[in-house]
Amino acid sequence: MLDISPLALNLAFHETELIPCLRKLLDTIVSIVKLNMTSKLNQLAFQNWAFAQSLDPSDLHALDQYWLLLFELFAAGEIKNPYQKDDTFEVMHQAGVRFML
Repeated sequence: MLDISPLALNLAFHETELIPCLRKLLDTIVSIVKLNMTSKLNQLAFQNWAFAQSLDPSDLHALDQYWLLLFELFAAGEIKNPYQKDDTFEVMHQAGVRFML
């Protein structure tokens, strides 16, 4: 994939009427990058679903090591709260807390 943004910036330096067009180009590039990153992060989280299911709920040390992954899976409705005696996940979810887009 050819990155045309450096070429466009260089051309706009010499042809100043192109400067307003750069805003649309840069907005499009940023949107594509955000979409790709969000998709990859979500895919990674859900690939780890099976791993999250295999954690022992009584092993708090293991749960604490993967709390962020577990919270995102919980917030997405993919798993139940792995912390049996703690409602922190429910409170965070009800407050609209999210760490991934």
